[in-house]
Amino acid sequence: VVKQGCEDGEAPIVSDIYKSAGINTDITFTQNNFEEKYVDPLGNQLNKIEVVDLPSSGTLYLNTTPITGGQEINYVDLPNIIYTPVNGWMGRTSFRWNGHNTIKYATEPDTVFLTINTDPTITSIPDQNLCVNTTSSPIPFTVDDAIGETSPDDIEVYATSSNLNVIEISGIVFGGSGNDRTVTITPVTDVSGSAQITVFADEKKQKPAQYDE
Repeated sequence: VVKQGCEDGEAPIVSDIYKSAGINTDITFTQNNFEEKYVDPLGNQLNKIEVVDLPSSGTLYLNTTPITGGQEINYVDLPNIIYTPVNGWMGRTSFRWNGHNTIKYATEPDTVFLTINTDPTITSIPDQNLCVNTTSSPIPFTVDDAIGETSPDDIEVYATSSNLNVIEISGIVFGGSGNDRTVTITPVTDVSGSAQITVFADEKKQKPAQYDE
């Protein structure tokens, strides 16, 4: 990461943090969450952070006390930061943070993204054995999500192939709708071999569930 504004290598650099949890579930933090997103050119350790501003939804606490915008939190207290979402709320919110190296803060703060959602689910898809130049029958599987979060029709499915010489992405075709989906596999013409196809169920680019076939 290269950013402007470092003075004689003294200013640290911070970057985005991503955290998630299910509906009505608190998000907790560790010191490592912040250390992983903190770099100091001189090797100085992170000694405190600043919560630059607050999430637009929910409450950020230090232990049981609400955090205020601009509040500084010492390194030792970072595991005591807790984000509590609004009851029943689902979505993404954020707050900005900055890191201090005992000399100064980073020139630019960055963002902690907080996502409240439950990952979609996908049922097991059995291994398939196909003859050369033979397309599989539609293979059924089911996708779902927690009640009240995402409609099954809004769950996207897609796949990757570990061996494009045997199964190209264009040879993986999905069908069905709602909870009930299918996948049909067509190998590359005149080619034999094996490939691992990973099928993902994705809530409009939230963290996807997956199943390896």
